[in-house]
Amino acid sequence: MGSPAPIAPGTVRGVIETSANPPTPLPPPKLVTLIYCVRDGEVLLIERVKRPYPGYWTGPGGKVEPGESPAEAAVRELREETGLWANRAVLRGVITEFSPLVDHQYLLFAYLVDDFEGEVVSDGREGQLRWWPTDGWQQIPMPGPDLRFFGPVVLGSGEPYEATFHLDADLQVVGEDLDGP
Repeated sequence: MGSPAPIAPGTVRGVIETSANPPTPLPPPKLVTLIYCVRDGEVLLIERVKRPYPGYWTGPGGKVEPGESPAEAAVRELREETGLWANRAVLRGVITEFSPLVDHQYLLFAYLVDDFEGEVVSDGREGQLRWWPTDGWQQIPMPGPDLRFFGPVVLGSGEPYEATFHLDADLQVVGEDLDGP
């Protein structure tokens, strides 16, 4: 007896066999924050040393811990990673990142901080800190999604920015949905 005929998409056999082995669902997105601290035409960024995006520059940030709000997490992460204390953190973006990688599903809250105290201090565990001029931001080696939302979040009118980015397994943007202005 020979091999069974290939499954034709849309046929009853194809639908039954495909639905019997559905893809493994991805976990819910992790809640994370990203903080853009600005002063005198510059933005403070960190060169990531950990996954995702090692070697790329992005705003300081991290996971929202149980029991804290995204705003509280943003202020805490800024303090831990830079030594700066935010007097005011303004929510400027809500960004979702989906990828086929189980550990790269994020709901990201992006904050702008332009009123802060302290001096930049870092132990280097999270990466090197540097002030970058905002007028040349397109030249900063940032992850693909960050290059798309940096302008509206940091330099925009202040209107909330919402977007969903679909990434491939190499974390390159393959699709985006803009939900806000």
